[in-house]
Amino acid sequence: MPGVINYDFLLSITLFLTAYASIFYITPYFVQAYREIPDQYAQEMRYLEHVTLNTPGSPRNWTDVSSMTSFGLAAYYNQTLPGVIDPEKAMAINNTNCTMLARKAGLTENEIMIRIEWAGKTVQCTPGTSLTGTRRHILRTVSVGNQTGVVEEWVW
Repeated sequence: MPGVINYDFLLSITLFLTAYASIFYITPYFVQAYREIPDQYAQEMRYLEHVTLNTPGSPRNWTDVSSMTSFGLAAYYNQTLPGVIDPEKAMAINNTNCTMLARKAGLTENEIMIRIEWAGKTVQCTPGTSLTGTRRHILRTVSVGNQTGVVEEWVW
């Protein structure tokens, strides 16, 4: 019959419109609830990685920590070889104070630790404080001289 309203049809339209509208009104609350937690050590970690792997330090061919004026482990053979660590520089930092290395790298307010493993050797500096609290860690495969090695670095 024309003009007869089916109540089941009206109920289904009402439920559909309610569900459809709730998607647009409820969704922004979920979007606003998400926020990114800033990483307080990300910038320092990128800087330490750059200094360690891409700069030779000063003087460029240092092999004794006491003669070094700025920190860097990249090999220098008439030119800087980014990503290639000088094995003599790696051996020179073994058991040295990591805080002193951090200051010579330009990190004035952070503690660091560096560990290098290659060809069955492991060298690392001695941290000034224990590795407690929030910290950032990176593990990178590199060349140490002409051999493959691994560099681990921490900043806290």
